[in-house]
Amino acid sequence: MELREEIVQQLQDILEDLETYTTDHQDAVPAILVSLRETEQILQEVQKGFGGQAAHQRVEFLTKMLHTAKEEIEAGGVQDGLWFGKSVITFLLNGTSAGAVPVETEEYD
Repeated sequence: MELREEIVQQLQDILEDLETYTTDHQDAVPAILVSLRETEQILQEVQKGFGGQAAHQRVEFLTKMLHTAKEEIEAGGVQDGLWFGKSVITFLLNGTSAGAVPVETEEYD
């Protein structure tokens, strides 16, 4: 799924903005939701530009994931919703969400 350079730049800017938000401050929630709505608009634009069933299904799935992220944030799960939203954008940019996955070290006995 190739994205136009303009769309890539928009997504990178949104991701950069989302990286600056902390989940400790409730006043960040409206700004996070605005960023996710912008991403949703970009996804709608992307969907119009792609033919083929596979690309259409992928964009539709990502749109649903983004909607879930917004619902999570609105329900008070800002950290989870923010992570989920950033994962969607990272997937669009890189083809994988691995860059947005928080990694925790597990200790084994």
